Amino acid sequence: MKKTLHTINMFHYTKTKLAASVVLGCLLSCSTPKKIVYDGHGSLQTCVTDLKHFVNSIVPSGCSNTNPTGNTVKMISGKKLDHVYGAFRADDTNVKNNKVIFKAGEVKKVYGGLSYKGSASKNSVTISGGKIKDGAIGGYSYYGDISDNSITISGGIVNGSVQGSNSFGGDASNNSVIITGGKIGAINGSIHGGHSFEGDASNNSITINGGKVYCHKYGGNSLKGNANNNKITISSGIIGDNTGGHAGLGNANNNSVTISGGRFGENNYGGFSVYGNAINNTITIKKGKRGNPTFHKYADLYGGYDRDPSSVNDVKTGNTLNLHTTGIKVRNIFNFENLRFYVQKNTPKNAIFLTLTDSYKTTDIKATKISVVVEGKSTKLKVGDTVTLIKTKGKLLTDSNKLPNIIVGKHKDSATKYNFAIEKVDEHTLVAKVTKVNVVK
Repeated sequence: MKKTLHTINMFHYTKTKLAASVVLGCLLSCSTPKKIVYDGHGSLQTCVTDLKHFVNSIVPSGCSNTNPTGNTVKMISGKKLDHVYGAFRADDTNVKNNKVIFKAGEVKKVYGGLSYKGSASKNSVTISGGKIKDGAIGGYSYYGDISDNSITISGGIVNGSVQGSNSFGGDASNNSVIITGGKIGAINGSIHGGHSFEGDASNNSITINGGKVYCHKYGGNSLKGNANNNKITISSGIIGDNTGGHAGLGNANNNSVTISGGRFGENNYGGFSVYGNAINNTITIKKGKRGNPTFHKYADLYGGYDRDPSSVNDVKTGNTLNLHTTGIKVRNIFNFENLRFYVQKNTPKNAIFLTLTDSYKTTDIKATKISVVVEGKSTKLKVGDTVTLIKTKGKLLTDSNKLPNIIVGKHKDSATKYNFAIEKVDEHTLVAKVTKVNVVK
């Protein structure tokens, strides 16, 4: 059956009738969502804001007449493009629910939806192949708020930054980047769940289930605002450094990084602020389907981080390291108020939860609350058995040689009561010893 050049819902970009189709389509139905399949042929457009010209672009119904809601652009071939937009508005019109599906070809940059002065929400970019040379953004607005935008990557090569959303003056909230693994070549740029220059970045997320993801990753990133309640979750892949929430002038609080697999070449930060506080952040490490995650010999874990070591900002209060598996090895740990060790059903006696390889810096856990928790209904450990909580090559600093266990009595999901005594046995080693086991009736 012969394809038509124009229907009420579909444009097909061809070599000879692209311009006529776009004009005709707008005359017939400027307010109707459009679907475009780009196969590498046809005239391209220049989209303009008062800051920049975006040359060699495709966008439904033209740069100035795009229906702001519900468009779909699918790219299946071509190398002449610079920019792809699900929607483009240079005015204060809000853009919403637009999609870009990138399957093959090469472009400079991809936007799910762009509104220069309005908001951008629920726009998405899905990448399964091809090459993007200068990054991808789910939803973009220079002045407006950006929320619920997403990027999903399952294949291809992406250079440049990947951002669920980006705004200069607005807030970035509930945006996401999902990397599913599959046939990803590499992502050679920073990744932001949500990014704002002057606004807040909150409740944004990054999920990584495979692939080569070398550069910086920020669940939420704000240069002048706060970066709170963002998260990163990683189960597999070759990974660089990770920051749950990153702020320049503001605070980076209540963020999280959860790791259950993968190979990590650099540091992990629950929260990172250049000039503000970084508190109540969490790093959680678990054993995944393929075993424990592994960390480079120079990789550190930070609950909170402030670039200025002489700063009075708080980068420790409420920050927590959760270890749900033994056999984890990193260089050192910093700025955790809470250390929580979860004993599993099959945790053997004499197992080592955390090995620290730093022989130059001390590990300071003074004023740190330590918990040893049985996770599950039971454990094979018996009275008198010990597990090593921390083993260091450098010196371990504690308030005393005998430390309280913050969690006592009946443990989570357990019908048995386990008591642990925590003791520093030498300047390098902190252990937990089972002192009592009772069945709770």
